Amino acid sequence: MKKAEGISGYIIVKADTNSEWDFCEYAIVEITQKWKETIQARLTLLEQFKNDQSFNQISYWEQPIGFFKTADEGDEFYTGIDEIFAEYDDWAFITIDEKELETLAKPENKLAAHQVVISWDGTIQYKAYGKHTGEEFYTHDFAIAEILEAVGKTNNELVTNQH
Repeated sequence: MKKAEGISGYIIVKADTNSEWDFCEYAIVEITQKWKETIQARLTLLEQFKNDQSFNQISYWEQPIGFFKTADEGDEFYTGIDEIFAEYDDWAFITIDEKELETLAKPENKLAAHQVVISWDGTIQYKAYGKHTGEEFYTHDFAIAEILEAVGKTNNELVTNQH
């Protein structure tokens, strides 16, 4: 996995957990045509609430490819995500292949109840909960408009996700 030189079909988003014993540093979201259409439709639905001062957010049952933790440097599964994110960025386009996705280290918790939360300001956040612990795993909020603008092209025009 590495930072894409341009637009790709995957983003990596900084993530965290409230667990005292488990770890989670990032999530990966696949940016497909269906994903773009679904997110755009949901943002359109939010238009009806733009004058409602009480509106905060809306959530849907949806999950990213997964929540992951970094392996230790030197470990064969070390991801080096610190090199992917610029100092103040919460997300970035990445290149990764299916085989590499299978090798990424996951939190110890079995995650369930995956959600995507869209806030009044157009930011989104993915969340999941430990099935037996209730501990929360969540991405940092990120502005979806930036991603939709960047991927305004069809997915056929996106950078291929080759390692």
